Amino acid sequence: MNSLICRTKTALLTGAIAAASVSLACYEGRPEAATTDVQPRYVFLLSLDTVAAQYCSVYGYEKPTTPFLEELGARGAVFERHVVNSNNTLKSHSSIMTGLNPAAHNTYDNGVSNRQKLAEEYDTLAESFRDAGFATAGFTTHPLWLNSKFGFDQGFQHFESSRRKAAANTQAFLKWFDDEKPDRAFVFLHYFDAHSDTSTSGNQPYHARPDLVAKFAGKRPANYTGSIPNSNGKDLYGSKALAVFSDPNRTIPEDQLAYIRGTYDAGLAQLDEAISRLFDELSDREILEDALVIVTSDHGEEFKQHQSMLHMQYFDEVMRVPLIITLPEDYTPSRSRVGDLTRSIDLAPTILELSGLEPLPLAQGRSFASALLTGEPFAYQDTVFEDRILRSQDNESEFKFAWLREHSHFFDLDADPGEQKNLYKSLSQNRRISALKRLQELNSESHAIRDSLNVSRDDNPEMSPEELDQLQGLGYLGDE
Repeated sequence: MNSLICRTKTALLTGAIAAASVSLACYEGRPEAATTDVQPRYVFLLSLDTVAAQYCSVYGYEKPTTPFLEELGARGAVFERHVVNSNNTLKSHSSIMTGLNPAAHNTYDNGVSNRQKLAEEYDTLAESFRDAGFATAGFTTHPLWLNSKFGFDQGFQHFESSRRKAAANTQAFLKWFDDEKPDRAFVFLHYFDAHSDTSTSGNQPYHARPDLVAKFAGKRPANYTGSIPNSNGKDLYGSKALAVFSDPNRTIPEDQLAYIRGTYDAGLAQLDEAISRLFDELSDREILEDALVIVTSDHGEEFKQHQSMLHMQYFDEVMRVPLIITLPEDYTPSRSRVGDLTRSIDLAPTILELSGLEPLPLAQGRSFASALLTGEPFAYQDTVFEDRILRSQDNESEFKFAWLREHSHFFDLDADPGEQKNLYKSLSQNRRISALKRLQELNSESHAIRDSLNVSRDDNPEMSPEELDQLQGLGYLGDE
């Protein structure tokens, strides 16, 4: 996007925020150009869909689910407290690409006709790299949302979206790379393998090779069928069956829950193997020494820690995901484990700064490049999850505040990291009002950004009944 448009967008934003009396604190001190960069020739952004940090051995999980990610982390930096801004694949990836909270980029799909694509008025990571002369290519495996119909192809000179396994997605990328032989490239690779589905194959929601299922899940419980009878006489499988158990009043025997969780672990291990093979291919092409690599996820997965399955809620089993970054060979991260809180919306500013490119003009995220390269602490940033959840800190503790009216929650994350004790009803009025006011301020900022762009709502994606049924089967469209 040319500089005139960028200046115009910034002016519109400043005027809109000023008119709404919203603080400009998050924009103060933003550099005009990159100040900390390693100028990689290749930038690889990998999204491992539905991977929760707590089930990855690189984060201390007792099962060896991610040995390659452990190896990768040893080469670079593992971010211990990286959180996403949505539990929805479409919204979360849009936040990664724009550096904006969901309420700012306003991308969603809530059902039969209520949906909004990522409008072309928004700047994206891919556009920044394309405009800087990088070849840009995207390969996604969620063709229902991460596609051109929803605006996700913005800035990609080559873009493919197809429901396929990791190996096939990697091969599609390698074919493009070997054909094009780009001197510089930004590549987005999305892998859907860890996500549950509606397949009746094996009567289980998560899929992996039998040897991995045996290793991580053990013997299948005798009373586990993988299906739930439906009122219409047709059994529910996969994600649809798990959604039934998201009812707080619906229990699941512990041996069945452990088996289901074990099949998820097996899926993570199989995906880890696939990513290892991708890196072997990159190494064979001798491009890793000049590459910046970012591995992350769009949301985690829950297994009844808070009475739900899939990824329907905002607790840390859903909100906290992996983030591993490796640098070109001439650079070494200042810390191998980074304990500072980072967010999905911080990825775009960080990637651009590390690459020596100008920041996105409207991004709400902050670059943590200095924290990665110099060890400088990354100042705590408040996190908005969707538009109802605030993760913040005050003079008493770090906390998570869920504004759900009569069902609101407030967790002291220092004393209760597992988010088991809801303090909302016993909270002082001042603390309650302060948290709500901060959430409203951040949402007002997002709305000002959205409104400044005057996005048209006339060009919204059409979804076929079959596509809607697939989304419903994956646990979306109101089920999460």
